[in-house]
Amino acid sequence: MEKPDKVLPGLMELLDKKENPGLINSLRILTHMKNHAAPAVQEVAALYDRAKQSEKIEIVDTLSTIDATGDHAIPVLVKALKEPDPLDREDAMTMLMRYKSRADLFMDGLLEALNDPDTKNRMFAIRIVRGLGQEPDKVVPQLVRLCADPDLRV
Repeated sequence: MEKPDKVLPGLMELLDKKENPGLINSLRILTHMKNHAAPAVQEVAALYDRAKQSEKIEIVDTLSTIDATGDHAIPVLVKALKEPDPLDREDAMTMLMRYKSRADLFMDGLLEALNDPDTKNRMFAIRIVRGLGQEPDKVVPQLVRLCADPDLRV
């Protein structure tokens, strides 16, 4: 993107407005800016709690793209693990994998996802937990409970 320092202040101003019909477009532009959008990370994270349901997935997508450290994205992604739409929860789990080196910050949320009402998401959470190789004393009791899952695939 040419001259991101010229575009960023205008985009951040648009994010500041409470009722913003261009919010999703602003988020998509920030996503394309990637590292150049880092100054907007905190403001984008703050949008999540007051966002409409249809805007939340755009917010988590933008955060997972522009927040290299995960300091702001991880807490929002953990919240997204509790969204009503199973696809939003699945996307949140997928995006958390970008921060697998900081799994200690989201492991509790991921362990809660083992109880997701959607079978596919429970199975996905199992694969992620297994792949992260966390401390057995924290993970094994959660996995043992899944032996009683009504879906045999789990």
